Amino acid sequence: MEEQAIGRAGEAAGNTQNTAGNPGEAIKRDRRKGGGWKKYAGYGVTAFLVIAAAVILVFAFVQRKEFKTGFEKIKSAAAPIIYGSVFAYLMNPLMKFFETKLRHIFYKRAKNITRTNKVIRVLSIILTLIFVILLLGFMMYMLIPEITNTVSTLVEELPQQYRNLEKWYLGLEIRNTKAGAFMDNGIVKAGEYIDDFINNRLVEVATDIINPVLSGVKSFFGVIYNVFIGLIFSIYVLGYKEKIIGISKKIVYSLLKRKRANILVRVTRQCHEKFTTSFTGKIIDSFIVGLICFLGMLIFKMPYAVLISVIVGVTNVIPFFGPIIGAIPGSFLIFVVSPIHCLYFVIMIIVIQQLDANVLTPKIVGDSIGLSPIWVLFACVFFGSLWGVLGMLLAVPLMACIYMIVKEFVEYRLYRRGLETGTSYYETLEYEDETEVIRITTNDGTVITQKHNDEEDDDDQTDKADHPSGGSDDRSEAAAENTAAANAGNAHKMTLSRMLFKKIGTFVKRKRGDKKKDHE
Repeated sequence: MEEQAIGRAGEAAGNTQNTAGNPGEAIKRDRRKGGGWKKYAGYGVTAFLVIAAAVILVFAFVQRKEFKTGFEKIKSAAAPIIYGSVFAYLMNPLMKFFETKLRHIFYKRAKNITRTNKVIRVLSIILTLIFVILLLGFMMYMLIPEITNTVSTLVEELPQQYRNLEKWYLGLEIRNTKAGAFMDNGIVKAGEYIDDFINNRLVEVATDIINPVLSGVKSFFGVIYNVFIGLIFSIYVLGYKEKIIGISKKIVYSLLKRKRANILVRVTRQCHEKFTTSFTGKIIDSFIVGLICFLGMLIFKMPYAVLISVIVGVTNVIPFFGPIIGAIPGSFLIFVVSPIHCLYFVIMIIVIQQLDANVLTPKIVGDSIGLSPIWVLFACVFFGSLWGVLGMLLAVPLMACIYMIVKEFVEYRLYRRGLETGTSYYETLEYEDETEVIRITTNDGTVITQKHNDEEDDDDQTDKADHPSGGSDDRSEAAAENTAAANAGNAHKMTLSRMLFKKIGTFVKRKRGDKKKDHE
């Protein structure tokens, strides 16, 4: 290996001498390699992008209102596309389900597979849209009357519950004490406030609520327009999703090197799997939780079974805080009608959530997310603070993708350094050997491990600082041999290049010393 490295270094040195003697040949070689204008074009594009980014940042800080207005215009223009992309992504698993079922039916008599696939795709999209529209219509049909009934019942039950509370208080016989006087005053004021609210202020509050709604009719119809256009756009996205994915990959491979493009495509595919698994699994899990809650409320004859079950099922999509968010309004609604049923409801919700956490979620979602509870809680708090309810919905899959990327990068760096990649190893670690083991993967796939001390790099820097001008010929020849050896060994790390630089330089000096002795 050392003789081959010397030979390649000699060839490189010979080529350098030939180039120095014939400048025209060097120019032709640079033109063939495209190393002239391409390099400077890359520098120019990089400088332009840096300057453009700096100008945009300065404009964003100086002209905040104009920048915000422009951003809102872009956001408003792109809203139908964003809605359509989200709709298509959410409906894609359902469409794939219908496609799988239809293939079993149509492939038995198919003569032209290409035309059959097109027919299957069209029918799958139609069935998906019909299913989604029917589901939304059924939910509205069930919820709107329930909401109307709930509001009217609350208006009727609140005064009665107040009178029940007053009777309960009178039965305690503490009116002659200071606490009784304080409670008397509070109950009287509460009763006056409730009566005034129902008889007089309820209309005012309703008017205050209706006025902003009426003023926001324009924005409401704007949202309806964006949803409608987005739904149409989602149909085209679902119909041509393979072509869209192919164009995206084509752009990636045209801009990046193959290795980096492969990494980007693989990471994108893994993130897609995590998002799909998280959303579909959580939706199925929430549907089962809502159904169990509905059956339990029917068995215990609790009021507002449909409305509260829908609230519990929808909020169950949010990790950790979802069950609490869903239980609070349900408990209040039941408490107004029957306090004892409210206690039963709270106990039932606790049992259902324990069943969900220990049985349903592991069976449906499984360990595909790959996050511990502490990271799930961190993601819900962090992204919920950033984006509200939307952030809490996206928290788990988004954190899972970030965790996966960081974990792969850290383990790859540890592997290249010859260190343990398991987390359990570092839990009890107090000291790690400073001798670094570097792995080199050759062209034939074999892995070569070499030890290297980090302090050797510091010694090299110290030697160069002590002798800034000496040994220029040795360094140039060592650099040429270092380049040849690095290309032969397919070395990818800067630490490896510095190590080989020192090793080859030492070897060349020793060979020169042997030649001088032989000459003498």
